[in-house]
Amino acid sequence: MNTLKKIAALAAAALMLLPLAACGGRKARVGPALAHNAARFHTPADRTSRFMIDGVPVPGEVKGRAYMETSARGDTSLAWVDTALYFVSAAGVDSLGTGVGTAEISFDGRKALFLEGNELKLYSADTRQTSVIDGGISSVVQFAVSPGGERIAFTACYEEAEDDPRTKLYGNGQLTELLTGRDATVLAVSDDANILWYFEFESGELCVESGGERIVVSNACGADANYNFTNDLSEVAFNTADGVNHLWRLASRTETTLGEGFDYTLKTDVFSISTVTLFTYINDVPTFTNGLWQKRVRTDGGYEYGVGLIDENGGIKWLAENASQALAAPDGSRTAWVAGGRLYSTDLEGVNTTLASDVDRIAFAADPDELYFISGDELCFVRGENKPERIGSGVTGFETFGEYCVYITNDGSLFCAKGARAEQIGSGFVRMEKRAGHMLAYADPVTEDGDTLYTAYISTDGRSFTPVGKGIKP
Repeated sequence: MNTLKKIAALAAAALMLLPLAACGGRKARVGPALAHNAARFHTPADRTSRFMIDGVPVPGEVKGRAYMETSARGDTSLAWVDTALYFVSAAGVDSLGTGVGTAEISFDGRKALFLEGNELKLYSADTRQTSVIDGGISSVVQFAVSPGGERIAFTACYEEAEDDPRTKLYGNGQLTELLTGRDATVLAVSDDANILWYFEFESGELCVESGGERIVVSNACGADANYNFTNDLSEVAFNTADGVNHLWRLASRTETTLGEGFDYTLKTDVFSISTVTLFTYINDVPTFTNGLWQKRVRTDGGYEYGVGLIDENGGIKWLAENASQALAAPDGSRTAWVAGGRLYSTDLEGVNTTLASDVDRIAFAADPDELYFISGDELCFVRGENKPERIGSGVTGFETFGEYCVYITNDGSLFCAKGARAEQIGSGFVRMEKRAGHMLAYADPVTEDGDTLYTAYISTDGRSFTPVGKGIKP
């Protein structure tokens, strides 16, 4: 069964003030920040973890190396140091408790649910207070916080009967039983509790209750499948035991086979194939964009990628398959993909255009007609179906962010490009990381006690970088 875990890596550091030179032009239009806005920095020298949100320092700090889970909206996070749990927001760092083994942050980032000892507790970011909602719990099997945070459903094992998991619903200050007598775990609940998704272990069935009616969606997904819901819970993508992914719609009760390769869990409403207009990044892989489904399939030689178009009837037309890289445009109007070193652009009608050859890696800018790509050690730019233009050589890494492309060359120079025009904005850089809400760049590496430490810089617009500290361990 799905169990909740502790969370991914984080770091923090003392703050500095002056920004690097900015790449000229308008402020980048990066759209709403969908995930991972909260930057984390760690300085081993004083064992301090500090945080930034949208490039602004968060008041307070924690001792020790923190690990963090960021809400889907990206402006709040849970942070762990061993079993001590903290809530990080623009208002500061609040200590939630110690000896915490299980926790979940809501989609909107305003609530945190966690088990401390045998008590299930609820933290509110609005009041910065914690309340107990249930007790006598030995372990939590699954949390399900509704999209708007109005309801909380959870499946837990209780001290008096640890082999008999029970599911309860909390809302409006009331706690009620759900799925009575069923060996099941809750997966998702709507704000009005009218839609409830769950998995039954005895029958092996994925089920949904809607308006009081029980519907069996699949009996082939298995207890350890990944489930991904639209924000209104009207659609679910799940993988079956054979590794094949499926999309199921509540309104029409129809199913689409999406093929192999999807193994991430989304926590944002932009999963909806009817409303997505920007990428959602899970490990930097966009999945749904305006009905475009992106898949990644493991092969003996690594990975192959594909992009398919899901039509109104639930059918799928593959625009790209068996590619070494495949990306959907930010507005969902086309896909760009690489196969055999050749770069192609394919529109939604399936018409292919060859743009370049000897291509290693590609990235869209905010403008869906603009692509950046690496050929050898040269960074190039192409707009629409025009002839590609060379930007610079000796490039060791690049990332697009809004209107801009940031890249590092083998002499440590950091550049910002807009189109085919580039401007140097720093030196001494060796690596960078892209998130949906910011970019981190690292310069001037030094080795201390076996650790490689850096001077870290952050950017929230893709064209100017502010130093945030020295002695940083990513």
